[in-house]
Amino acid sequence: LPQTRKKLSSLRLEIPCLASGCCLKFAEKAEENYQEIVQYIMLASRLGTPYIRILADLEPHVTDEVDDEVVLAALKRLIPLAEEKGVTLLVETNGVYADTVRLRELLDRIESDAVAALWDMHHPYRFAGETPGQTVHNLGAYIKYVHVKDSVANDDRIQYRLMGEGDLPISDMMSALRSINYAGYISLEWVKRWSDDLSDAGVVFPHFINYMSNYTR
Repeated sequence: LPQTRKKLSSLRLEIPCLASGCCLKFAEKAEENYQEIVQYIMLASRLGTPYIRILADLEPHVTDEVDDEVVLAALKRLIPLAEEKGVTLLVETNGVYADTVRLRELLDRIESDAVAALWDMHHPYRFAGETPGQTVHNLGAYIKYVHVKDSVANDDRIQYRLMGEGDLPISDMMSALRSINYAGYISLEWVKRWSDDLSDAGVVFPHFINYMSNYTR
């Protein structure tokens, strides 16, 4: 790890967020999830990475109901260690929590700065019908990290696109972030693992940097 951190620093790169695949809605996996996320917290602490993405629902869209109490119990069990190690657990806006009123109500019940929100820009807009302004109004300062990807919806099937080639209101999303003085990362989430037809990283990453320079300038 020290060598990895040194190499990344020499390249002017950092790892701002570890993305766990743990899904807290499964009560029967509570212990398994706890043990895995503990390992993520320890790794993040050693890497100097401030955030860990956690899923409270499994899919980007709603598939079935989620018991908020199960999710809350899992988060509250992790809070003491997260606070000790200076790591923040971020609940992503996916599944039932793409409804960001519901996510805010969940977060309001947690009296700790060690739990906040990861705004996946795609899901509340695409699956919950929220405008970017509504999402930011609902979550506000809870937003600590951002995922972005573009898409189009064809016959109820989501097809991901290069940034600017879908129909997400990216400009409105950026304006919404500016309205709360967001100063963190906006991370391209390129889901080629689930969509083989997507372009390769050598095409996608330079395109993303060029596209986003319209806003970062």
